[in-house]
Amino acid sequence: MQKWEYMEIRKMANKVTIMTRGGTAAQTLQATSIEEKESQFLSYLDQLGQQGWELVSHIHWADGNVNVFMLKRLV
Repeated sequence: MQKWEYMEIRKMANKVTIMTRGGTAAQTLQATSIEEKESQFLSYLDQLGQQGWELVSHIHWADGNVNVFMLKRLV
């Protein structure tokens, strides 16, 4: 039987919070424009993909300020 590890990423205007089973870590995107922040975030997702993570869900909260991404990878 396959076992999976899960990660939740909450992306707000100026902060990215990553929650895994081992704990929570907050990262701040250092960028001067929205386009640069988006580019940094996509690069981060690419890095996670190279580590075996795959996106399984995305939720955009109604207030428009928070995006939640759920990822998984084989353990």
